[in-house]
Amino acid sequence: MRVLLATTQFAPEPGGVPRLLEQFCTHHPPGVEVAVLSVQQQAPEFYRDYDTTARYPIERVHAASGKGATSWLFARRLDAWVRRWRPDVVWSGVAYPTAILTAGVAALHRVPFVVYAHSEDVTISGVRKRAALRWALKRARRVAAPSHFTRKMLLDLGLSPARTKVIHPGMDLPVMEATPPPAWLAPLQDKWLLLTVARVVRRKGQDTVLRAMPQLMDTLPDLHYLIAGTGPDEAELQALAHKLGVAEHVTFAGRVSDADLAACYRACRVFVMATRPEEVVMDGEKRFEVEGFGITYLEAAAAGKPAIGSWAGGAAEAIVDGETGLLVEAEDVEALAAAVRHLAQDSGLAQRLGDAGRARVYAHFTADAFAGQITALLEEVC
Repeated sequence: MRVLLATTQFAPEPGGVPRLLEQFCTHHPPGVEVAVLSVQQQAPEFYRDYDTTARYPIERVHAASGKGATSWLFARRLDAWVRRWRPDVVWSGVAYPTAILTAGVAALHRVPFVVYAHSEDVTISGVRKRAALRWALKRARRVAAPSHFTRKMLLDLGLSPARTKVIHPGMDLPVMEATPPPAWLAPLQDKWLLLTVARVVRRKGQDTVLRAMPQLMDTLPDLHYLIAGTGPDEAELQALAHKLGVAEHVTFAGRVSDADLAACYRACRVFVMATRPEEVVMDGEKRFEVEGFGITYLEAAAAGKPAIGSWAGGAAEAIVDGETGLLVEAEDVEALAAAVRHLAQDSGLAQRLGDAGRARVYAHFTADAFAGQITALLEEVC
């Protein structure tokens, strides 16, 4: 089976979506050929080493000055790939806008197409854009989602329940294997370390953790908060840390390599990402963003660490409250502080949650499991 993956995000770009789509390309079962058409979000040299060593062909469409121009170029290259490579199925790795372009090209060539919708790629605003997305998704043979939360969003768009399916993300477990910690992490390993791995944007809730820290310092004087990731809100969060008087207990690590990230997970006591729903404006477009699942919760669990998340979005499917971690209401600073304090005071509970999370990931959320389920879904329509 030949699978052409069309997406606006792909490895080695940071974020859960690029990493998740890569899992299929590197873990699909025998008998599957894959090629990737993506958008070049960074300078060409950013991709050079990755693309030249990948075991599958990758083409990156240069992001033009306008979104319309980029869409036109992407559709043109997608059409060329379908004509030349003759895939059995086209897989749109994100919903908006890729599914709209994929629907047109697939219909032209009478090739089936399937969509994997995450969350923020479904919650676009604007009557015309939502109508176009609804049109495209209804023409897909199957639409998969990472959580029941996202699947409900698809059903609210009018999609048939029979054509939608939940396929939880999976992760490459060896990435959590022991590697030497980087030099910059060494001074933090003796701290009571909280960790967030996420884009530094308001939706991810790093500010809620910062606001909880003053309540925790009296009982946890060696508390330290490590923020791994980059984003537009970093300067604002640094200013907030200074305002709260906790700046010396916070490290902004920026973008972290996979090997160093594994060391960060192993060094932390608790992983925390208390996300909130958020209306944002991106490239002049309004959209309502919410966590569709949260693959970093799985990464923390694979390292045997308990996680604290919020009830917002699909995080409640990544964390089993009271079994693999704790869930609190989004933006509830006191509840978040209480959850951290509870795990700090009951190390036995923290260990049990971490062990249960690790067992759950190894049983249900491997990259092989994800790739196998996606393959089965694609085979249904071929």
